[in-house]
Amino acid sequence: LEQERVILGRLAALGLPGVPSVLSDGGDAISYWFEMPHYARAEVKSVADIRAIRLLESWTGGETVNPLEAEPLRSIVAASGAQTLGLGGLERLSSLRIRRAAMHGDFAPWNLRKGAEGLVAIDWEWGRRDGLAGLDLGYGLLQEALLVKKLPPPAALQFAHQLAQSPAASAYLDESGWGDALDLWLSVCARYREGCERRG
Repeated sequence: LEQERVILGRLAALGLPGVPSVLSDGGDAISYWFEMPHYARAEVKSVADIRAIRLLESWTGGETVNPLEAEPLRSIVAASGAQTLGLGGLERLSSLRIRRAAMHGDFAPWNLRKGAEGLVAIDWEWGRRDGLAGLDLGYGLLQEALLVKKLPPPAALQFAHQLAQSPAASAYLDESGWGDALDLWLSVCARYREGCERRG
């Protein structure tokens, strides 16, 4: 909780929409707590919902970076090895420029709530302000496919790829820098999700 509180403070300082405010916090030698406003459950069934895509867009900055030089991708490649990205994956990644973005880290429909100004994301324990655009979307689509639809991994990848081609998702991925490399984006997102599962 303490880590999540620190992350929320850093993101709040950026004035990002969809980040819950912290009303109060405290603790003692054995416990810690913080209080947020109550947010009603949002009727969002998929992170491909245009409202979720708009939220992701609002977290995207203007700076672009080589994805291999930025977290969390640098750690993914170091942990799993370049061969897991497929033939030529590392070379293709090295030629991309991806936009920096605040990342939630567990962006899924069950972590989206209804706020006064639109969607609010809760559960920021894996959040970061210096991530890569597009990874939250891919992670969320794979979570839906595997945990909600109960699809086996190959079908889950196909499901995520299909939803990523919706007009809103496609435009977001184009703007993020992944537009010409959707297969590579999905492979990276799958590795990112596996890393999250290991640390969770």
